[in-house]
Amino acid sequence: LLFLNVVDAAGAQRTPTSTPGVFSTSSVLIITATYLIGEILKALVPVGLPWMSLGAEVTQDGSSRTSLFTVRSVFALFGHGIGASAPMLLLWYMNNDRFAAFSAFVAIAGGLLVVLFWILACNTVPATAAAHGRPGGCAPLYESRDAASSTRQTSVSFVAGIMLCMTNGPYMRLWCAHAVDSLGGVLAEGMLPFFVQYVLNPQDHGQGSYEFWVSTLLCIGFASSAVATPIWEWFAGEGARAVARQHILRTGVRPLRGEDWFRLPQEWWAGKDSGEVFRAAAFRGAVYESSSWNTAVDKRFCWLAGWAAALPAAVAAYAAASPGNTAVFCALVAWGGLTVGGTHFLIRPMRADCIDYAQLRTGLRQEASFVMMMEILPHFLRIPSTALSLALLSQCGYHPALPAGAQPRAVRKALVVILVVAPMVCSICAFMIAYSYPLTDRLHEHVLRALSVVESGGDTKEPITGGLVVGRPKDRAQEEKSPTSESGAEADAITMDVLAQEEGQQEMACDSFRVQTLQDELRRLRKLLW
Repeated sequence: LLFLNVVDAAGAQRTPTSTPGVFSTSSVLIITATYLIGEILKALVPVGLPWMSLGAEVTQDGSSRTSLFTVRSVFALFGHGIGASAPMLLLWYMNNDRFAAFSAFVAIAGGLLVVLFWILACNTVPATAAAHGRPGGCAPLYESRDAASSTRQTSVSFVAGIMLCMTNGPYMRLWCAHAVDSLGGVLAEGMLPFFVQYVLNPQDHGQGSYEFWVSTLLCIGFASSAVATPIWEWFAGEGARAVARQHILRTGVRPLRGEDWFRLPQEWWAGKDSGEVFRAAAFRGAVYESSSWNTAVDKRFCWLAGWAAALPAAVAAYAAASPGNTAVFCALVAWGGLTVGGTHFLIRPMRADCIDYAQLRTGLRQEASFVMMMEILPHFLRIPSTALSLALLSQCGYHPALPAGAQPRAVRKALVVILVVAPMVCSICAFMIAYSYPLTDRLHEHVLRALSVVESGGDTKEPITGGLVVGRPKDRAQEEKSPTSESGAEADAITMDVLAQEEGQQEMACDSFRVQTLQDELRRLRKLLW
């Protein structure tokens, strides 16, 4: 609606001899203001942030998380495909009336969103809560049933939560790579219709309208990403499957079966300890033995491999950016979807691993802070970058009333820079940062084991930096405050209400200790920053 109507409407008020600056000021201000209002209204609805935080809440198992985010990503890509093709179908049905077509699509999509969200809120959530014995409430998921005594219910302020996120080394590498890569993406966002119309120029080469090819390119990208995502998910789990197969052969508990090559064995989760001993022994044996190459295949490996495989396509796109090469760009978009598009979902389970690492270091789980810090960044970049891209086109002499062949050559060069060169440079820089991300699946398993030791009151070493992590103060406070000085007769006379009151006092003391620890940490960070 913005790019296909506001720009054309502003251009319709000009003549071919008008000054480019007159058009750029009004259109850029309109688009910037509209994006700003839309993003503020979207941020006021508390749906996205809690929804995106649920992936790290449901399970701490790395394989289950990856499968969960795979399903989520495939359905999201399916929705993106509908969003890319439906407006073009409506545009054809409504005789190229752009305002009517896009308005009808927004009304249909918005209505479906409201209806489906209310089905979720009024039926699915109460039914799940009733299954957990909490009718009329929400399902506990990974949360504690008692919010007052939960270590996950924190009162950390917004700034303190962000500062604690910034002390997480693996997360900051992941965040920096995402930030640099998003910078190139938001610069090119919305510029695809201009690029197809004025650079590829299919309408002047008998290849159909540019609206059709914009929709086709988007659908090819989303479809190839949806097909590649489950395949990359299978490859990301090959390291764990290979380690499990080697441990089964090493211990001789049973012969290998065909299903062991396609999914994790039952021993991975079986037993009273939920497979913790089996997983620890399997990863330990893979370290001390000469393992095969596939034991190193995990989320980080597949994420970087898909990213690296897509970089040559960006170079080829720069070479093929000329009129009539629409089919070549379709092939390049398909390759990008099969590589980096199919591995893009892995950044979310990797972020969840960083949240587990933060819980080991601080004793707190801050899903909202970690998710917000990463997901909100493209929204902050989108408004100025979109205005910058349009202003650059205007300064190069862009005029919407002129046909594609009559546009200045500088406009086509600017579009190539915005849509191809800038994302390629940002992607290369982001890949160099992402290569230093240290948290592999093997280290994440060590983090979970260390977290189990710490929560039981023991001391352990952090698997990344090697630092000492002491047992949680909550457990030690309970040991110190146990009623050992009471005589046997007096202890028998204590009622359940008194026990509950003492437990509540212990929890308050632990919360006070935890807040004091966070305040000391924040003072240290402020001194360090100063």
